[in-house]
Amino acid sequence: MPKSGSLFQTIPRDVLPFRHDRKDILIIDGGLVSASEALRFGTETLGLAPKKFLNGCLAETLVLALEGRAEAFSIGRELPEERVLEIGRIAEMHGFSPSPMASYGERLGEDDFQALRRFHRHILAPVVIEQPLALRAEALRCFGQHINPVLREFYQFNHIERVFTHGSGCWLTDLDGSRYLDFVAGYGCLNTGHNHPRVNQALQAYLQQQHPTFVQYVSVPLQTSLLAQRLIELAPGNLERVFFSNSGTEAVEAALKLAMAAMQRPRVLYCDNGYHGKTLGALSVTGRDKHRVPFRPLLPRCDSIPFGDLPALEAALSQGNVGAFILEPIQGEGGVILPPAGYLKQVRELCSAHDCLMIIDEIQTGLGRTGKLFACEWEAVVPDILVLSKSLSGGAVPIGATLSSAALWDRAYGSIDTFALHTSTFGGGNFASASALATLDVIVDEDLAGNAARVGGQLREALHEAVSAYPFIREVRGGGLMLAIEFAYSFDGGVEAFVREFASRIPGNAAGTYRMLSGKAKRHIEEAISEVEKNFEEMFVLRFVSKLSREHGVLTFVTANNNRVMRIQPPLLLTDAEAQHFVEAFSSVCKDMSTFLA
Repeated sequence: MPKSGSLFQTIPRDVLPFRHDRKDILIIDGGLVSASEALRFGTETLGLAPKKFLNGCLAETLVLALEGRAEAFSIGRELPEERVLEIGRIAEMHGFSPSPMASYGERLGEDDFQALRRFHRHILAPVVIEQPLALRAEALRCFGQHINPVLREFYQFNHIERVFTHGSGCWLTDLDGSRYLDFVAGYGCLNTGHNHPRVNQALQAYLQQQHPTFVQYVSVPLQTSLLAQRLIELAPGNLERVFFSNSGTEAVEAALKLAMAAMQRPRVLYCDNGYHGKTLGALSVTGRDKHRVPFRPLLPRCDSIPFGDLPALEAALSQGNVGAFILEPIQGEGGVILPPAGYLKQVRELCSAHDCLMIIDEIQTGLGRTGKLFACEWEAVVPDILVLSKSLSGGAVPIGATLSSAALWDRAYGSIDTFALHTSTFGGGNFASASALATLDVIVDEDLAGNAARVGGQLREALHEAVSAYPFIREVRGGGLMLAIEFAYSFDGGVEAFVREFASRIPGNAAGTYRMLSGKAKRHIEEAISEVEKNFEEMFVLRFVSKLSREHGVLTFVTANNNRVMRIQPPLLLTDAEAQHFVEAFSSVCKDMSTFLA
């Protein structure tokens, strides 16, 4: 193993053979360097001195000469990473512009050099990571190598590769001490904010008293039983039984199995553009092909209908054999889509008329998010099955809950042969339930639903006013503090125009070559251009996300099914001042981007 982590070669592909999976060696392209107009080489006869795209090794010699340093950084094959970074800084100081460093066609950042140090410390030295940059580099390295390399690249490309170390209320703090106003809130998991004191105190007390956690299948779990009672007290209508799981998608699975076992009918209806999770059953009723196609075939007889379309629902129910219809009161990941007024109430009537179970997924909308404890309460609707998760434990411990009537549960599981047909090892643990009990107390005692209705209404109106002058904003919509901003900027024709302009300026007859292509080849090119334009439109929204974060310390993100929609989903503790901070930040970014687009 070399003593340092960088290997320098002018053209890395000449280094053969080489194991690309070696993480302790970094092979760097020698690169190119350009000089500014302020630099003169000799007499520069007729201004013909070569200043652009100089070979990196030649430029290095020039830079070191300007410094009066009789050194050769690139002699030998072992280079300390500090020297690689240093020569770039010296070059910039003297008016040179080094091209970004790369390895086998992949651009390198300072994090890549930081990650090398772990392989080249003294063998007896303890692993100590003190500097924020080094800690972030280590986290990115581990994440990229062992969790999701594509997601790491996505974070870095969009400049959102943050590492947070502290959270309180609506605010997060990163390794550098920068604070961010969190308008993502764990995608709806943090209605009570980060580290709510009452939730933390409940968990600390539970641990200090050494309560048993996983005793739910050998005894009666105390906290879990109390949580079930509390949920039934708060839930609408005659919901009396609760099955506990560990996530929203598991809670949906439990709902589907309950419906199938109780109804003994093969068909389940769901909505186009809906989102219920990514496990196999939940995915079968999630209405976006991008998530579904790689895993087909999914569950049979799951049929989709348009969201908000009552005639379509009635037609599907009239065909018979429908056991359940699952839907969200507001389609969250679909882009915060609201149905027509009265839709839920009429769905309830149609389902009852056709003896079909109504499953309402309140994983995102529930527990105060829309301005009421449950979104179905806006139309006084009582579902047959109610699904909860996300904020149920204050975001502290994974939990899901599936509520139903006693009669329905008894039809599915009410015998000695069937009572244990659906179970979960970790579901219903006392620790998660203790967290959920404290969370429900906070939501009710602090009237977070009321705060969501009040502050959310003011925020929605302020955003309407702020964006009215910008044509690239299509709509501000939502309810309570479940809001969204949909963008409408189009790149239609933009890529094609760029390609035509570029083709007209390069040597040869590119336009003539295109005309000689087959119709099939032309169609493929046109489809590719159209797809690139669609991707640019989605990247346009991510540009807003990045600018809000980097320039204003505000966290936002897009919705899962529609990347042209920015979600606004802060903790329900949001104050008037924090809401105004978001409006001002978003207005500033709109102004900047309108200048860019003009």
